Amino acid sequence: MQENIQKVAWTIMLSAFFIFCLLAISIPLGIRRFVITATKSQPARVTAYGGAVLLNTAQDNVPTALKDTESNQEILEGTTLTTEPSSQAFIRLFDDSNLQVRNNSQVTILKSRVPRFESSPQPYTIAIQVQNGKVRVGVAPTHDRLRQFEVHTPHGLIRLEEGSYSINVTESETEVSVRTDRAAGQAILETSVASVQLRLGERGRMESGRPPQGPLPGERNLVINGDFQQPLSTGWSSWEERQKAEEAAGSDAIETTDGKQVIHFVRQGGNKQHAKNGIRQELELDVRDASSLEVRINVQVLNQSLSGGGVDSSEFPLMVLLHYRDTGGREHDWVRGFYYANREGLGIRDDEAYRGIRILQNSWYPFESENLMLSLGDQRPAHLISLSIYASGHDYESMASDVGIFVKE
Repeated sequence: MQENIQKVAWTIMLSAFFIFCLLAISIPLGIRRFVITATKSQPARVTAYGGAVLLNTAQDNVPTALKDTESNQEILEGTTLTTEPSSQAFIRLFDDSNLQVRNNSQVTILKSRVPRFESSPQPYTIAIQVQNGKVRVGVAPTHDRLRQFEVHTPHGLIRLEEGSYSINVTESETEVSVRTDRAAGQAILETSVASVQLRLGERGRMESGRPPQGPLPGERNLVINGDFQQPLSTGWSSWEERQKAEEAAGSDAIETTDGKQVIHFVRQGGNKQHAKNGIRQELELDVRDASSLEVRINVQVLNQSLSGGGVDSSEFPLMVLLHYRDTGGREHDWVRGFYYANREGLGIRDDEAYRGIRILQNSWYPFESENLMLSLGDQRPAHLISLSIYASGHDYESMASDVGIFVKE
């Protein structure tokens, strides 16, 4: 009996000692783990402009409208922002990073967190989701702590370091550009198949279930079928105007000349009245995030019956017209006309928006515009509407090839 009591006592004592040791170890470890892993949510602040922005939180079934007169509205994790055709949003995150959400876009703040305790070595964590649309992301420098900055899209994951980025999400793909308006920048694109790394001035694309494409050159051509390798109906439409219906109409057609495909404009017959004909491509492209935009085209003028660009400097045998809206919504035309003869010494218009350029007859002239985002100042393009290539005058013959609008972001 005495032995059984002693065994029970020893068992209790050893168990208590074991529990004591377990608690003495696990409680500090648990506290340490809590100190290391505990985080707290940080709000972001949003400003709407150009129109209302819809806000949905995890708790609200009905969205609320943030008006463009309201600024620095606090939003929390789980908030989804939807911009309308006329509205945009500017979001400032807790670490001074920012998101410029363009029109017709949808963005969700998935995570916006910092460690609860200063002694924690854990990084800041920011995660957003871009479901569709275009977002410009500015990732601020961080000095006192590491940071994880992630962008989720339907096509994959993007990990960002300090820098400036443009992200465009459509139904079929996500395109990422590492902009050059900051000295630093690096993005990693990850899909379920593979990953690629992008540096300053490079682009990449992601499609669901496929390896990411990249790095691609930062410069891209916005014009479809600018080399005329496909039928003219791909990307272009023809048009013509005549002052006098009885006179000949101008014509345009794709031909092979000097080993390349060209668009050939002709009007002949000794015509005495004005006419013009050409091709037009509807663009409807947002270029507000472009740091550089250049128009490039190879041109050749074979014949012109008028001197220079005519009396009003508006009738050149080969012309390029970019129709666009500036950041204030005003419409403009940027025009370049090409000619080889000015027998009557007529005045040739020469300014940033409209300029006549003299070239050699029967010789190809590779034209490259200045950077329109700089040269046009306050009237720089924000939205490209259309690009027209045409000939104008009485009698004329000219050709063009390798048409492009090249942008860098």
